[in-house]
Amino acid sequence: MTLYARADVMSVTVPAESGGCGNPHSRPVHEGVPAKTWGLSCPQCERYLERDIGRDIGYIDKSGQRKEHNIGMWAHNSQRVPLTPDQHEFVVAQQAAGERLTAERAAAEAQTSAQVIAARQEADMQATMAREQTAQAEARAAELERRVEELQKLVEMGQAAKQYREAAEWWTGAGPGELVPDTPLAPMPLEPIAPLVAYTGDATGTSATLPPQVVMLPPVTLDAGDAVTKAVPGDVAGACAECGTPVRKPARGPVPKRCPACRAKR
Repeated sequence: MTLYARADVMSVTVPAESGGCGNPHSRPVHEGVPAKTWGLSCPQCERYLERDIGRDIGYIDKSGQRKEHNIGMWAHNSQRVPLTPDQHEFVVAQQAAGERLTAERAAAEAQTSAQVIAARQEADMQATMAREQTAQAEARAAELERRVEELQKLVEMGQAAKQYREAAEWWTGAGPGELVPDTPLAPMPLEPIAPLVAYTGDATGTSATLPPQVVMLPPVTLDAGDAVTKAVPGDVAGACAECGTPVRKPARGPVPKRCPACRAKR
């Protein structure tokens, strides 16, 4: 069985008294450079050198972890040759550097993850605020549309009221601003009023037709909507050419020849 020496073992001699062959065994040298791997094949010396295989000692490193270190000089496998003290220190330093690098990477990844999470939360917050602003804008737009509809209805109502007022002014002959609001207007058309008759009281019972007088009609509400009226003037301009109904003098324009009822029949 071949034994493999540690890297710092250059030669070995096992005396015959100890069971060895007594001859020196040296590490091969190639062009002045010692071979990295040296396998000793001497049955007599191997029995003695096998006592130095697998001598492990335990120790506590700087991080407080317990580790094992093989302080033997020989091994049965070239892949399991014990490390020299220098090699062991180098390996320990490399392991410490790797642990530090791992810790730094973990910290950097944690920081990056925290930044990503914060950025995602910020983006979610911005998206939520944008949705809320959009909802508020839509609500304001709906409110404006509702108000526009109300204004359109008011405009339509105002136009209808204006048309009715113009019709009422034409019917009554009143000028702008002469109609009194919130007061019912006489119905259209009006029945003709017969001339008043006065009796002389004599035995013959003769009678005479009195001049036409102004008659105050009871106020009523028109079907058009708004209620307006005009004060009836106290003077009479004449009588209807068809029925004889008194015709009052209009606020503007010429005196009509027929009463409103006769005009409506046409």
